[in-house]
Amino acid sequence: MQKVWLVLVCLVGLGFSTSAGAAEDRFASADLNHDSLMNKEEFQKAFPEITAEAFQMIDTNKDQVIDRTEWQNFRGGHQGMMQENKRPLIEAPAK
Repeated sequence: MQKVWLVLVCLVGLGFSTSAGAAEDRFASADLNHDSLMNKEEFQKAFPEITAEAFQMIDTNKDQVIDRTEWQNFRGGHQGMMQENKRPLIEAPAK
């Protein structure tokens, strides 16, 4: 669970928007050869701070590429996690 949150925090920190349209735009911009797949090289160029382990986690069928379905599933799962956890990452000091 900590790995998933780490990936989420890193992607949000890189300007990874929570809207579906922005996610598709991010996928399209990362797909440098326009084959509707994101390979490891494209992923690393789009998200240089994210580890290869994150790529493997998103690539659920283990075919060494992330397709749009895997990307959308990853995004959908993280949106649900964000909605479930309403506690802020940094809490205000108690008065």
